Amino acid sequence: MEKKSSDQRRNKPVKLVLDKQNKMPLYLQLRDLIKSHIISGNLKDNEHLPGVNVLAAELGINFETVRKAYKELEKEGLISIKKGRGTFVTTAGKQGEEPYQGISQEERTLEATKAFIKKIVSEVKDRGAAKKMIDKAFDEVINEIHKRYFIYTEHDSPALAKIAQGLAEYLRIKVEPVPLQQLQREILADSRGQNLLTGIITTGISANDVRAMLLNSAIELHVVVTNMSPETRKIIEALNSSARVGFVCRDKEDLLLFRDQVKAELMQKLRFRGNSLKDESRVKKLLKSVDVVLVTPRAYADVKKMAPPRLPVIDIFDHIDPMSIKIIKEKILQFL
Repeated sequence: MEKKSSDQRRNKPVKLVLDKQNKMPLYLQLRDLIKSHIISGNLKDNEHLPGVNVLAAELGINFETVRKAYKELEKEGLISIKKGRGTFVTTAGKQGEEPYQGISQEERTLEATKAFIKKIVSEVKDRGAAKKMIDKAFDEVINEIHKRYFIYTEHDSPALAKIAQGLAEYLRIKVEPVPLQQLQREILADSRGQNLLTGIITTGISANDVRAMLLNSAIELHVVVTNMSPETRKIIEALNSSARVGFVCRDKEDLLLFRDQVKAELMQKLRFRGNSLKDESRVKKLLKSVDVVLVTPRAYADVKKMAPPRLPVIDIFDHIDPMSIKIIKEKILQFL
């Protein structure tokens, strides 16, 4: 059977079902039902809705009921009625406004849940049986979620486990820290097991390496931005202006970029001396002549092996940017 494209699945018409035995006015039922489908993403921005008379005929209700529901939705900015053209979903809101302005994530989730429950109740007339089905489905989903896990992967450094733990606490999911060097083995192990690995989270620096490993895999990849943690910033800011600071990256191409980025972020004058790992002899000399060395995650393990025992080696990308993880949170939770 030919696999349907994502566009074909997205364009599948949304079926609207009203409960005519319910005491709630039909126009309010229809308003809430359409609103739920918009908020949950079943109805997309600019999607064309049936005309008033067409929808009234489909649902077996008065056209005035549909007109009132559409007017209510138009007031909320969720649809646009264009004379001579039809009625369209407007999830982008009015110009200059945020999508779904005034509707919180909790409200979106509640509306989507209510729409699902209404569908079950409309299909299973025995409400007791419908409740048992919903409770059973909830328990099974929770059990399945507890078994699933994500991987946070990056080059081996102390920040690896720290960031994985932070992600787990924020997302409320199991996140395993796996060094990039061991990721391929972890992916293969999962493919032979129960396929409980739900997704992989990594940074923009390592994204291409991870994509190469996932070439023929259905595992979802999520990319986050890392930066300097407040704790690391305090350590560096406490350095005396006369401190000799080394900076080591894996590649020469990254050296100027990251070094200037750190200087700009700290907004202070520190004397930086930098090298890439490709010039190992110079790196070794550098490590003997500085008071502290700043490194990127990709360089940490190698620098740590070469550095004198008491030389502080600081990973400068040891923190997930809050806006970055907030953006992908909703996407990640769709897979649970």
